[in-house]
Amino acid sequence: MKTKILLLCGLLLATISCKKDKPSVDLQKGLVSYFNFDDNLKDQKGYAGDGVPTGNPTFTAGKIGKALTLNGTNQKVLFTANPAQSPNGITTA
Repeated sequence: MKTKILLLCGLLLATISCKKDKPSVDLQKGLVSYFNFDDNLKDQKGYAGDGVPTGNPTFTAGKIGKALTLNGTNQKVLFTANPAQSPNGITTA
């Protein structure tokens, strides 16, 4: 009985010590444009121009919503930056 209580206390302590709060992250901070690729290449924030497809890329099912499929050779999407919002250009991730 004493062993079971010690084991239970050990598991409880391990559970409490492993629980860590994730830091909150403001995903909107510094965000200039947002393209969700849900069947379109529109900037959801409205700051940049919409994407212009080259080589006929296609939309496909993504992990959340849709995704854009590029063939790796001649398909791409061109985006324009708004100089007032992004004087150093834009990057994508």
